[in-house]
Amino acid sequence: KSNHLLMKILQLLLVLFVTLNTFAQQNVTNDKKLISGKSELFYDSGKLRLSGFKKDGKRLGLWREINEDGSLHSTHIYERDGKLKSIIFYNENENIAAKKTKIKNNNYKIYYYPSGKVKSTVQCNEQYLFDGIYKEFYESGVLKIKANYKQGDLDGLWSKFNVEEGLEWEVYYQKNSKQGFYKHYSNTGILLLEGTTINNQKTGVERQYYKSGELKWKGLFANGIKVGDWEMFDKNSKRKKTITYKKGTLKKSSDLIPEVYLIPKGVYYKYPVFNNNSALSNNESRMLFIRSVVEFCKNNIDLNLAKELDLKGKITVRVRASYNKSGEIENINTFSPHKVLNDAVREALVKLPSVDPYTIYSKPYRFNFSFPIPFNKSSDHNSKFTGTPPAYPGCKSAKTIKQSKECTSDKITAFVAKNYDTNIAKQIGLKGLMRINVIYKINAQGLVVDVKARAPHPALAEEAERVIKRLPKFEPGMLNGEAVTVPYSLPIKFQIH
Repeated sequence: KSNHLLMKILQLLLVLFVTLNTFAQQNVTNDKKLISGKSELFYDSGKLRLSGFKKDGKRLGLWREINEDGSLHSTHIYERDGKLKSIIFYNENENIAAKKTKIKNNNYKIYYYPSGKVKSTVQCNEQYLFDGIYKEFYESGVLKIKANYKQGDLDGLWSKFNVEEGLEWEVYYQKNSKQGFYKHYSNTGILLLEGTTINNQKTGVERQYYKSGELKWKGLFANGIKVGDWEMFDKNSKRKKTITYKKGTLKKSSDLIPEVYLIPKGVYYKYPVFNNNSALSNNESRMLFIRSVVEFCKNNIDLNLAKELDLKGKITVRVRASYNKSGEIENINTFSPHKVLNDAVREALVKLPSVDPYTIYSKPYRFNFSFPIPFNKSSDHNSKFTGTPPAYPGCKSAKTIKQSKECTSDKITAFVAKNYDTNIAKQIGLKGLMRINVIYKINAQGLVVDVKARAPHPALAEEAERVIKRLPKFEPGMLNGEAVTVPYSLPIKFQIH
């Protein structure tokens, strides 16, 4: 009895082990259609890119995105409804660099010093463009800058403070451009300078003051250049000296001239732009950047490639890339299960034109961006043709259309197998499974036309096109009593050891 009971227990344990192992295999997958369980996505190299859990088809909890070199790129937190709550980005040392998060239903970006202390915070819109109060801090935690943004552009009062928390500058902006008054203060809060700007240029009267507060200089600017008479006063408000400028140059040399004050640049960041459109607002630059990249993809990537490969379902390649400090494209990563599509996208995107670089306080920085490229779905040409399909010689005599189609398919396959020279792959040093996809048409005269092939090597594609073009004349396809052109696609696969 004890042996019988032991056998029962062992059987139950075995069933339990198989069940748990099967469950584990079913719930660790890179299939986007996964309903619940652990999900993993990989680079073409096979290295892990993204991992996390799904529940009821939605991402849940912590997800980790890994760079191809194995370092941590970012962590993502998803709420129960699948909505993204926050993203934390990491620098090369895997210290926190920035965070996108929701606080009381408002979007925020938070940036950090390498020490981990907060560098800046800003409210954002749904596209995470700056849209609200921006605050920047010294590493000590003292407020350094306070400003207001609207739809990505600096708009309103920009204020800069010194390390003792005293007000240093006030500059008024409209859509990233200095438009309105500017004021500069001493460390003790005394007004030292005031004037107005139009389109980023000093224009109108500028007044300069002694550190004790009395008027020192008064004169005119036109488009950023000193013009006309500039008057100097002593501390008793008596005019002490007058000098004259013509287009920014003194008419007569003088040992006393006004101070040269440069208004600090308050625009925190500028999106990269094509074709030197640097005068655009950030929102306009962002939209132009997106449109330019999308238009480039349409013109340089064969979006019918998925059709040619006879791929079914929603076909999208996600791209993550960077523009470096010089405005050149680099670090192009593509993510989809289809290597041919990934390669085609990378080959095109390396040709993206250079841009005016992304800047923070006018200093260029690397700009990372990502976007999806949707490919046109396969229309399964052969099965959706509703007429009488073309027939290979000798197949028209089949009793049914189905038998004629099967006969034609078998004959084409046999023709290709007999005539395709697989030794070409060996001669050029290729190994493994070769996948070649061919699309072609059989026209109303029964002739094979418009042959195109894609393969791991141009020589293989050329051979595939040669063979398909040698197919014999078909009985043409018929629709509503008329001969018509019918499109076809054909996969060719063979193994090279």
